[in-house]
Order: sequence, then C-alpha cells, then structure tokens
Amino acid sequence: MRWFIFFLLIMCLSLVHIYAQDSQLTIEDVVSRLIEYDPQVIMAVEANNKAESTYQKAMADAYPNFSLTDTGYALSKSKDQATHTVKLGLKYSQKLPTSGSLSVQLKDSLAIKVEENEDPTFRQSPSASLTLTQPFLFNDKLIDLDVFPAARRKSEIDKLTTLESGRETVSSRIAATLTSYYKVIEQRKSIQYQERRIAWHQRDLANLEKKQTLKLATETEVWEKRLEIADLEEDIFGLRLDLQKSESAMAHSLGLERLSGVELVDSISVFELQESEEELAGRTLLRNPGIVKQELSLEKTRMQSMVDDLSYASSLATVVSFSPSYSSTIYYSPSLGESFTDYGKADADYTFSVSLTFTIPLYDGDKRQHTRNVNLAAEQIAFESLSSEKAALLRDLQFSLLSRKSALDKVKLLEDYVELNKKQLFIQKKLFELKQITELEVASVGLDLENQRNKLWRARADLFLANLNIYANSGESLEELIVSRARD
Repeated sequence: MRWFIFFLLIMCLSLVHIYAQDSQLTIEDVVSRLIEYDPQVIMAVEANNKAESTYQKAMADAYPNFSLTDTGYALSKSKDQATHTVKLGLKYSQKLPTSGSLSVQLKDSLAIKVEENEDPTFRQSPSASLTLTQPFLFNDKLIDLDVFPAARRKSEIDKLTTLESGRETVSSRIAATLTSYYKVIEQRKSIQYQERRIAWHQRDLANLEKKQTLKLATETEVWEKRLEIADLEEDIFGLRLDLQKSESAMAHSLGLERLSGVELVDSISVFELQESEEELAGRTLLRNPGIVKQELSLEKTRMQSMVDDLSYASSLATVVSFSPSYSSTIYYSPSLGESFTDYGKADADYTFSVSLTFTIPLYDGDKRQHTRNVNLAAEQIAFESLSSEKAALLRDLQFSLLSRKSALDKVKLLEDYVELNKKQLFIQKKLFELKQITELEVASVGLDLENQRNKLWRARADLFLANLNIYANSGESLEELIVSRARD
C-alpha cells in the first residue's frame, strides 16, 4: 500500500511539473515549438528533403549502370523434338566526362535440342558489343570538358537554392512569430491597464455620485463620467477580441490548442550589435539568403547556356561488335562442356564489325544562335537583378540601423521618464500621508507610471526585434542566435 501511495505521489508531481512547463513559454520555447510545429517551417524542411533527393538522383546519372538484358527462356517443340533456349544478357552503361556515353553488352544464348531416343545436344551463341557516342563541336570547342561538371553543378544549384529558401522561411517565421509573441504580451498588458483605469474611474464615479447628493457635483458631470466608463469598457472589449485572434493564430503555429492561460515571459534579451555598419554590409552581401539565391540563379544561367549548346552538337557513334561461331562442320555440340570448347578449335569462326556514324547539323533556322541569345539575355537579367537586390539590401540595412538607433533613443528617453514618474509617485504618496491629496490622486499617478512602463517595455521589444531583423538580413540563423543568447 505504501508503494502504491508513493507511486501516485510521483505521478501527481510529474503531472504538476508538465502542466507548469506547458503553462509558461519563453521566446526560446516559442522558437523550439515553431521549428517543430509551424506548417510553413515543416513544408520548408520537406522541401529541403525533396531537393536533396532530387540532387542525389541527378548525381546517380553519373554512376555506372548494370542491367540484365535479353534474358529469358523459350521452348520450341515439334512432334519428334524440342528445343529449349536460355538467354542471358548483361549490359553496362556509363556517362563520360566528355559528355558522351559508353555501353558494353555481353549476350549468350544456349540452345538445348532434345530429339526422341537421342541424347540432348547443345549450341552456344555468344556475342559482345561496345557502343561509344561522343558529341563534338559545341560551345566553340571540339569537345568541351566543362559541360559534364556544369550539368552536375546545375543540379546542385537547384538544391542550394531550395536550402536558402528554407533558411529564409525559417528566419521570417521566427521573426514574425516573435513579433506576435510580443504583440500578445502587449495586448495583455493593455487589457490589464484598461481594467485598472476602469476601476479608477468607477471609484471616481462613486465620489461624484456622493458629491451630487451633497450638491457639489452636477448630474451632467456624473453622466459624463458614466459615458467615459462605457467607452473604456467598449475599448477593452475590442482589445480582448483582438487578443483572442492573436492568440489563436500564434497557438496554431506552435502546435497548441490555445494560449489563454499560458504565461508568456515578458523578459527581453538586450544585446548590442558587435559589428560595424561596414562589417554588417559585407556580411549581408555575402550571406543574405536573397543575395545567395540571386547569385546561384546567375551561375545557373551560365551553366544552362553551356548545357543547352550540347543539343546542337555534332556527334559520332562508334559501334564495335564481336561474336564467335562454330566451324561449318559443327552445328550442335554433343555435351554442354564441348559447346564452350568448340569455339577454341582451329576451324572455329567469328564475326567482327565496326561502324562509325556521324550526325552533323546543317541547317535548323539558326536555332542555335537564338538559344545563345536567350541565354545571354537571361544571364544579363540575372546579373541586373543581383545588382538591384544588393543595392536594395544596403538601403534596407541603413534604414534598419536608423530605426534601431531611433528605438534605442526612445528606450533611453522612456527610461528617464519612468524614473521621473517613480519620483512623482513617491512624492504623491508622501502628500497622501500628510493628507494633502486623496488616495484616488495617488492611484492616478500610479496608472501613469504603469502606462509609461508598458511603453518602455514595448520600446525594448521593438529594439530587440530591430536587432533580430538586422541579423536575419545578414544571414544569421535566428534560431541559433536566440538559443545562444539564452545560454549566455
């Protein structure tokens, strides 16, 4: 019985611990859950997996291929005899670094003839063939050895582009979700502040109603106060509705049913930019996902131009085949072993052939030159797009740094203002102790202090988000950045 009670106690403590964990979220928790549950992040991860598999599939084209060909069994039967035929073929094929292809095929056919009242006889029909196809005269060269690696690089570029898009998606989702995170906290703080304002005005209304009975306040003043409270209650209803929408959208991204009742820790990680504007600009131009994708796009157009010209190349196909045969006096061998050794006899024969086939384009309506013009235009477009993207990013960086400086100045200003409000509240409390002012007047100053603290918190959140935006544009992983800040 004691062990059972002990077990129940452990289970209860575990459930309490789990509930406590789920009822509170930090920004590190938010990022962790976002990576695991956000639909867009999940799609980005799957897109990365698909791109990797597509790339490996393209790389597999360069590997040698082995296959069984012309392999099977056949039976031919008449009244007095039956012929069993077993065929086996093995083919090897390989793409070459010269953009050509090589294939080697080995085949054999074993015929076993069975006649009535006779021993079976055997006949082999082996053959071997080699086919070499080689394009030439493309990309203004006899044979361009750069096309084969260009085709592989083009496949790698597709994968890298998808990876950069995924990195961009993750960073944008983290930034958007943290913006929502701080927005929800701000909305909660605003509701709490409005509730306290309503409570203060209700107390003020009670005083006015007492004054009205003493003929010290008019009925108009009382009704104006009631209307003011009604407006505040209407405002708080709108705030609660907005909060529900924000919490619902954020909960979906985090894999939660709801956020109501879950505490969002409002502490803000304050960190300074360690890099100068020049260092940030250099990193942004080097590692920004948008820039990297534009550079990959430019490189891909160049690779595509090299690969496209291959389709207009001339080609030479060389086919070499060899097949041994029995001597004219032997058609079937009396045993399986002799069906092999009979090829080694002096009077055995063979067939050897070589063929060369040229394909040379003569006229195609100048499609080759038009294709080159298309690729040159695409390359120029990609180059201009890259230049435009770089200029836009540098402008955005300057604007982000100015916005950050403005947010930093606002934080410092509000910090001073909060300190001033604290002093005013201290003075008001002393005056209340001396019975020179009412408790309601002290509470009014306390509300002003709470409002300024909320504004200061919002300004710090904006500064934090501005820092994240700068680091995200410079190609930093926001997930790693936030986790490292949490460890520090």
